[in-house]
Amino acid sequence: MDNPQRKRLQTAMRTPIIPPWKVHRPKALGGAWGGIGAVVAVICAMLVAVKVAMACTNPGTVTVTASMKAFSPNPVCVSSPATASLPAGYTPPPGVSEGDLSAEYTWSVTSVQYKGTWLNFEGKVAPYGTATSGSYITPIPIIPKQPSPSPTATLTFTPLIAGHWRKFTSCSVSVRDAKTNQCWNGTANAAPQTLTSATVSFSPNPLYTGADNSNPGAIFVSVTATVAPKDLINNVNVANFATLPGSTGAAAVENYHSNSTTGQITLDLYGTAGTAPSMPKGDVEIEGKDGNAVLGTAIVTIEIPKAISPPLPTFNHAVASENRALSGSSIPAVWGLQPGQVELATMAGTAQTLTVDDQFGKVLSGLYNGQKVRENGSGLFAAINVKIKNGQYSDWVGVGVDAPAPNPLPAGSQKAQNWANATPSTIPNSGPRSVDWQVQVAGFTLNPGIASRSITYSNGTLIITWP
Repeated sequence: MDNPQRKRLQTAMRTPIIPPWKVHRPKALGGAWGGIGAVVAVICAMLVAVKVAMACTNPGTVTVTASMKAFSPNPVCVSSPATASLPAGYTPPPGVSEGDLSAEYTWSVTSVQYKGTWLNFEGKVAPYGTATSGSYITPIPIIPKQPSPSPTATLTFTPLIAGHWRKFTSCSVSVRDAKTNQCWNGTANAAPQTLTSATVSFSPNPLYTGADNSNPGAIFVSVTATVAPKDLINNVNVANFATLPGSTGAAAVENYHSNSTTGQITLDLYGTAGTAPSMPKGDVEIEGKDGNAVLGTAIVTIEIPKAISPPLPTFNHAVASENRALSGSSIPAVWGLQPGQVELATMAGTAQTLTVDDQFGKVLSGLYNGQKVRENGSGLFAAINVKIKNGQYSDWVGVGVDAPAPNPLPAGSQKAQNWANATPSTIPNSGPRSVDWQVQVAGFTLNPGIASRSITYSNGTLIITWP
């Protein structure tokens, strides 16, 4: 029979005795027990992570729909952006509540194709090729940043050369069930969309033209507009104008011709109203447009005559008298005579060179070379039979006395024919007298014109001064 006390002694002897100095008591968040707790926590976290990851190692398949909407604007001006909406969606997996699902959409551009013209040299539709690097800009990732919970993205495409483009895109969708951590993936390709990029370039550029109030279109500049790609020429119109803030100018075109072989449009550009004096670099734009799409512009300045400008010429010299048969076509001119008549007079005077400035305070340009000058001293503007050349014209100034009656008389009469060789009449002394004449160039009345020019004639000497 066993001795119970002996068993207790044996059990005690089998239990190791740990000295007090070797006992390790657990500490809060530390020591051996704290370390073991941390390790256990990490292991648990790893097990959870492995469980989630394992749930998606063999994802299911989900059906995705993707499309790309038409680009806008189309056509688009080279170096300007066009955008296309990219909507997508998916069909929820069978037996899964759609309210528990979340999705992320990732769009990508899979191919960009290009061709310079729509038709080849044989007149057939040209094939697309792969667009070269640097010929376009497409932000990557596609807006919004990816992956995105939004089922709609926006593709922004900026062509850097003119031509025809075709874009291919695809959308990948990852779907997850929030309750079960199940996931499904799917991808769909959107049908491609095309875009035309174009330019209209003007030559010369900028454009400088004039205006004629008395004969619109008489003063013009010839312009060539080049359309690229040239197969777009029948859709492009360059008879469009836009005004800048503060503008007073206006323009029009005529002799408009397009050539589909060269892709060029030629026209004559003329002004109908002058550019604002404060905007010498132009206040009107001519536009090349395809529908509402502006494919190119050039700034237009319309110069107009404005004023007789200093220096104003003076004179103080003896002048010879001579007999003249004056008419509406002579210099000086006499207006209001019957056809075929002349007025006989003895004249003494000189020609002065006057300078005409434009609205910008500069000498009138060569656009106005050959334009007639008209003056009005008695209520009616009439030609003085001189023309503008390089912003200047010759103005005859002097005094005179009419020949005895009959006068005026027919130009073919004997008296008229003999008048040039007759003894000149005596011209009486006169002045000083102040003379004001309104002056017109190309139908624009100059301000100032001839203002307060003083004329004195004394014993054969002509004196001309200005205030």
